[in-house]
Amino acid sequence: MKKILSLILAMAMILSSFSFAFALPSDVEDTEYENAVARLAALDIIVGYEDGTFRPGNSITRAEFAAIAIRMLGMEDIANGSVANTKFPDVRVTHWASGYINLASARGIIVGYSDGTFKPEEQVTYSEAVTMLVRLLGYEPALNSNEWPSNYLTKASEIGLTLGIKFNYNDPAKRGVVSTLVNKALDIDLMDLAEVTSGDQTWKITDYTLLTKYLNVFELEDAYVVETASHSLTKLDADEVKIRTEEGKTYTFKMIESIDADSLLGHEVTVFIRDTDTDGKIEDDELVISIQDTTDPRDVIAYDYIVDITKSDEDNYKIKDGGIEIALDETDDEFELAEDAIVFYNYERVTDLAKMASNKVGEGYGELGEVAGKIILNDDEEIIYMNMINYDLPRVITDVNLKDEKVKYFTYTDSESTLKLDGEKYTVMKNGEIAELEDLATDDVLYFWEVGGTYVLEAYDYKIEGILDSVDSDNNMYWDYTLVVDGKSISVGPAFTISTDENDTINSLATNPSAYEWTADDDRLSDIEDMVGEYVVVYIGKYYEETEGWNYGRHITTDVNTSSDDYFIVTEDPWASRTAGYKYYVELLNQFDDETTYEFTEDDTEFNGKLLDLSISKSINGDVKGRPESGSDVDVTNLFKIGTLVEVDFNGDGTISSINVIEAGNKNVIAQNNTNGGIVDDDYDRIKINNKVYYVSDETVYFGVNTTTGEAEAYTWGAVSDLDSGDDFSKVISKVDDSEIEVIVFYHDGSVQIGEDDYGYVLKREIRKDGLWVFMAVEGEIVEYYAGDLSRAAQNSLQEKVLVDFTVSVTTLDTVRLVPRTKFFADANEMTNNMFKVVAGIEVTSGTSIKAATVSKNDIKLDDVVIAKWNTTDEKLDSIATGYSASDFSFAFDKFEIVSGGIDTRNGIIEVMAAGTDEDEDMTWFVHIDKYGNDSFFYDVDTSHRNLENKILSLGDLADGDMIHIYDVSDSAVAEYIAIYDR
Repeated sequence: MKKILSLILAMAMILSSFSFAFALPSDVEDTEYENAVARLAALDIIVGYEDGTFRPGNSITRAEFAAIAIRMLGMEDIANGSVANTKFPDVRVTHWASGYINLASARGIIVGYSDGTFKPEEQVTYSEAVTMLVRLLGYEPALNSNEWPSNYLTKASEIGLTLGIKFNYNDPAKRGVVSTLVNKALDIDLMDLAEVTSGDQTWKITDYTLLTKYLNVFELEDAYVVETASHSLTKLDADEVKIRTEEGKTYTFKMIESIDADSLLGHEVTVFIRDTDTDGKIEDDELVISIQDTTDPRDVIAYDYIVDITKSDEDNYKIKDGGIEIALDETDDEFELAEDAIVFYNYERVTDLAKMASNKVGEGYGELGEVAGKIILNDDEEIIYMNMINYDLPRVITDVNLKDEKVKYFTYTDSESTLKLDGEKYTVMKNGEIAELEDLATDDVLYFWEVGGTYVLEAYDYKIEGILDSVDSDNNMYWDYTLVVDGKSISVGPAFTISTDENDTINSLATNPSAYEWTADDDRLSDIEDMVGEYVVVYIGKYYEETEGWNYGRHITTDVNTSSDDYFIVTEDPWASRTAGYKYYVELLNQFDDETTYEFTEDDTEFNGKLLDLSISKSINGDVKGRPESGSDVDVTNLFKIGTLVEVDFNGDGTISSINVIEAGNKNVIAQNNTNGGIVDDDYDRIKINNKVYYVSDETVYFGVNTTTGEAEAYTWGAVSDLDSGDDFSKVISKVDDSEIEVIVFYHDGSVQIGEDDYGYVLKREIRKDGLWVFMAVEGEIVEYYAGDLSRAAQNSLQEKVLVDFTVSVTTLDTVRLVPRTKFFADANEMTNNMFKVVAGIEVTSGTSIKAATVSKNDIKLDDVVIAKWNTTDEKLDSIATGYSASDFSFAFDKFEIVSGGIDTRNGIIEVMAAGTDEDEDMTWFVHIDKYGNDSFFYDVDTSHRNLENKILSLGDLADGDMIHIYDVSDSAVAEYIAIYDR
């Protein structure tokens, strides 16, 4: 089956409800301290407070740090027996830490001040903390000088103790940073006395650590994670993990809360296990305190499809018997399955691949090829791990009955089936996250499997809606079709169905999928082609990447809540392009605030009711004119100027079949010049034009046109209803049906603000009973807005990690518009092979206009005609078509990486290169930002923070190597928004 692969797709994981042995403090969850705090708590080295917090920003006293040091040596019991007066006059026997301080002093970890005191309640500084850790690790004999604290800080850096940790050595040490330092110290090889010869001491670095020497922790190398709670379902508790040793012995261990064992399934690892009963043996139920991934990343195939499973003995697919070959799609290679391979299929551990090799739809890969997942190879290039899911039978939910625990759905037709869950064990996920049955909803795309007596339900509510631009195909199998909706390409996926009557009747695009007849049905194909130019909703299912442009469609339907008429505003005058023979275009804005370029046919498009021949435009430079069968030539470019309201019909291929100006004098069209404000009545949902009242409805379309700039926007009633008596317009034009408004345009000089306008960076989506809510960073604050009144298309655009220009009434969003990322450009003579590989787009100057070119391998195309090639040998633009020169090409980039030493906080400048290039060989750019943080805002969208405020950064939080998106939304001299998408 034809597929386009996204290698970044993550396998969804199933988790059960459970309690951990060590509850992670709430204020370190999803922070940089999480893993360190979890491990230290499990080892009883540093614990949280009784109220369930850790308070990472709090300081630590010298006495507290002495106690931490002794616990790192596993000597707390000895310290409790060492309670007595200390050698320090300010630490008496009654002090809670006297035992720890006595023991730490005896071991040379602490020495006190020159006046003989210890000052136990003083805040320990980073210099003092690092000094004590270096002594604890045994490295004091290896100091390079006697100058404190630089000697200890230098040695700490050499042994990796302070690597990646930022602090001012004189500052009081904070609990969060100390936990990181202490956690790193546990894994550093100790220095110890090797021998004493003639009074000379020889020291050496050992192969043991604090963990293995003092804390009863086993280090199990060359092991494999073979099962977790999510991939064992009823066999393991959620805080358990199954590990297989190099010798093949399997253990079931407990693990601390912060360990993400699911992400390590099948990986070769080193496991650190605390010997909880101190008997010196590795046994089941011991506690895993950390797992280090030792798998070579080059052996991991993040996501691929199985295209073939072969076996010499076709009746025996048992893994242990060997001889199984697996062919992969995108990797384009075959691999032998190791006899000891760890294989999961639909969340179940399997030892036999007979089911996976089946040709039955919904069971095996054979018919549709939708079995995909993660693969890991061993040193012999054999598959040692596979985690595969069968996604070739998606359903669409029609009803969810919570009382009876039933889910109704359709597959190929409108005939419903029922999944009965009452009395059954089941796990539910929604959009890749753990969910409840009540989170499922009508129109969700549903996959489900029955695994070992437990049902796994995986549902997605992703949809793309808007105008169906075109239907394309390179063959006649149903999966060879591609839909373009609102400019987004959608590949037709398994079980694809169609409805032309708002889901009353549902049919399959394939001729007879139940009988495995996959040829596209001619009648159904005609139904889809007839939808071109109409508003549609496409249900996407699992494979949804709206921002990256690849989606996998499951079902298409018309929508009852949209107008049957197609109204647009002209946003660019019609023009003629001669690049690919003559073609004729116009840019239009639809009711969902999307701008799209549409094509006129040369001799089959009607303009204001007249069929025009546009071929006469070939003798004109750029403008479009048409000749009717009789009468004078028509200046199409002048007729459809920017800001004109038009009504459009489309052909099946997405070209325009007719376009008509809506203006005063037309039937049912009314207009009023120079309104005095106060024409909108929000209380009764009506607008007064020429002293007559007209009502709006859910289908009314609203536009605004700035006559000064020519910019147009689409609005909702929520935005329009905020207009007041002070908002005057140069003209209002509307098409009505009796007393109801179908479409209305407000023309103004820019002095009118429709809706409260602002920019927001989307950080989180949340579906509640009343609809969609979004959390946005608006400058330096987190704001929560209701988005349920927006169109489905607008709601779908509000994905995490996008910047939007929005208008809002109180807390309800009225309009949203995606803000494109800022692009930096390079000329052809500045390009390199590295840069060409990651180029985001190419702009070509053609006559008086600038057009967007496309790239296919090394070919640069304009209107599907190759106009230049990139020469990888000479690293230059080559084979440039007649009429163009290298200077006509501008290469755009919109993903950047901060170069080494690229942050100049003093002057407010960041130096960046295109992500994926080389700062020593390729072009860099300088980004000016407001160093004071008044006009520039920084967000971290790479790390998942439960506390959204942690996503808001300052300039000082940026670091070399950060991957960033830049948004420059105004004429300001600085970049206003910078989002770190990869750290």
